[in-house]
Amino acid sequence: MENKNLEYYLGLKYAIRLIPYDDGSYYVDIPDLPGCMTEGKSLEEAMAMIEDAKRAWLEATLESGMNVPLPRTEREYSGKLVVRIPKTLHSSLSETAEKEGVSLNQYINHILSHYDGGICVERVVSERLEKTQFRYFDAFIDTIANFNEKTNYQKEHRIAGRSKENIYLIGGKEGFAA
Repeated sequence: MENKNLEYYLGLKYAIRLIPYDDGSYYVDIPDLPGCMTEGKSLEEAMAMIEDAKRAWLEATLESGMNVPLPRTEREYSGKLVVRIPKTLHSSLSETAEKEGVSLNQYINHILSHYDGGICVERVVSERLEKTQFRYFDAFIDTIANFNEKTNYQKEHRIAGRSKENIYLIGGKEGFAA
């Protein structure tokens, strides 16, 4: 196995996740490098800072002797997956595949494709629902604040300095940040 150095990893194309804040600043991270994240007051600053953070993350990881993950685009997948399942599940899947007139491999591929696609659809719907709920939540808070002027809340501090990142959907699978 060849010894890969800092310059090798800096040359790889790691995906960067960028999340804008309402104040115009940005949160940026590299999902393939756990903990490699930063924030910037502008897009340009955030992008420059994530490059610095990536370099520091890679240096620390290499110095510690730990493995550096490759970007998802660089990883090779054969398309072959071996999975151990209970005999009863194997039997049930085989029977259903036979009824459908397809091979067991085709049937399992179909199930996995639909399940994976369903997760993506669920994530998009949840994100849109969350954004809609924030609009209604903000409108509700505005109504309450306008109704009782004596409270003199300022929008930024209405609910203990809440930020959208600190509000979670009840019943949702995750507090959204990929």
